[in-house]
Amino acid sequence: SRHLAMLGEMAAGIAHEVRNPLGSIRLYARMLVQDLGDRPSERGLAERIDAATRTVDAIVQDVLTFSREFRVRREGTELHALVTRVLESCRHDGVPGWKQVGVACDVDEDLVVDCDESLLHQALVNVVRNAYEAMAECPDRVHELRVSGRTDGNAVVLAVEDTGPGVSPEEEARMFNPFFTTR
Repeated sequence: SRHLAMLGEMAAGIAHEVRNPLGSIRLYARMLVQDLGDRPSERGLAERIDAATRTVDAIVQDVLTFSREFRVRREGTELHALVTRVLESCRHDGVPGWKQVGVACDVDEDLVVDCDESLLHQALVNVVRNAYEAMAECPDRVHELRVSGRTDGNAVVLAVEDTGPGVSPEEEARMFNPFFTTR
């Protein structure tokens, strides 16, 4: 436990050091986006820089979350509304290929779950982003992303399905390790 505490302190220190210059890069990228309003191709590059900084900031936040103890705050959450927010945020968050993907939310509008809404939101955003990125690897297909939710006894089953290339058995064995990635 002492080694894990030291690792957490180190991760928090590194995250802090990365966040400061990242904030400057993001600020300058946003200023460029505004200044390049009349030059769409250059503005597009500045928007990509801004989107990339959001991605790096999310990774830094994941490291910070992993490195410190936190408490789950359970509350009644309308699952359909949460999934809709997740899909909308990913659609407009620089996720590659979202325009070519048919998106379906198959969750009952009256389904309320007892969960930590922010943690579930973060987990779903990560899964949906991964789905978009995986589908972008197969540009020759017509793609669909479906999020469904249903009750099963006392539990709620939430599924995210996509038409990407799938997951290999090796990836499946490691996919729940913290910070595991195929990129």
